[in-house]
Amino acid sequence: MTILVCGEALYDVFQAGEPSPGQLELDGRYGGSALNAAIGIARQGEAAALFAGISRDMLGQRLRARMQAEGVSDKYLVFSDRPTTISLVGQDASGNPSYTFYGIGSADTGLTTADIPALADDVQALHLGSYAAVVEPVGRAMLALAERNRDRFISYDPNSRPTVEPDMQVWRSRIDAFRRCAAMIKVSTEDLSYLFPGSDPHEIGRAWAGEGSLRLLILTDGPNAMTAYFKGEVLRAAPPPVAVTDTVGAGDTISAVLLSQFARADAFRDRLAGVSIPEMQSFLERAVNAAAITCSRRGADIPRARELA
Repeated sequence: MTILVCGEALYDVFQAGEPSPGQLELDGRYGGSALNAAIGIARQGEAAALFAGISRDMLGQRLRARMQAEGVSDKYLVFSDRPTTISLVGQDASGNPSYTFYGIGSADTGLTTADIPALADDVQALHLGSYAAVVEPVGRAMLALAERNRDRFISYDPNSRPTVEPDMQVWRSRIDAFRRCAAMIKVSTEDLSYLFPGSDPHEIGRAWAGEGSLRLLILTDGPNAMTAYFKGEVLRAAPPPVAVTDTVGAGDTISAVLLSQFARADAFRDRLAGVSIPEMQSFLERAVNAAAITCSRRGADIPRARELA
């Protein structure tokens, strides 16, 4: 059983040390929501593959090598001579990141519907989202991939970034389209504050949870308890206190750990119907514990299964 993660692979670049006039030290780490989630799934011991555009440049080669070292299949990669996207990451005093993307004409944003692969039978679940689901032409390709594979388990994380696409109507329109395909959505209160200013995120979560094919709605809220709407119940899991280095990759950790638990429970085929409320509660608690560990480290360094034992 393979989970196919679809989206972007890039380099997150952080400031290293104290800047001085005329000099700035930088620290580059692999990143991109899709690559983070794929590596997180592999670190949980489940089979993961990545569908993404990868550059043949130096950074693209390093990203592919990182994938291979982590055990993520490169079977669905699409190679090009376009450059690798770079994301400059700033952060506030609480470790919350802000991103400036340099990705015009990049490998990950250049995928088209012609690049959509035929999926092997062992691919039971797809996880999509972030800016690759809204930036064109790759956004149209990702939506078409989801629509063509409605018979498989679809997981979606909007991960809305105003610095990528400032028009929230573009995000809302694309999110509505993905919601019609998804069995699971993970969304943050920050995402919803961008999308629906002044609205109660939990009211939106409850509304989405009762629609269409959706079986599980996860609402994350930074250091506060995560909320899940599942089988008519409202479940909550609070992360343990942690000294935060940054929160990069925390949401991707949640998605990766939950999808890994569903794979282990063979829960994709019946779209979570066989998962009990107590089981889901334990899955949520494992996910928030993993996200806390990620927040204690620089970048999207998602913990391995043995660290959560």
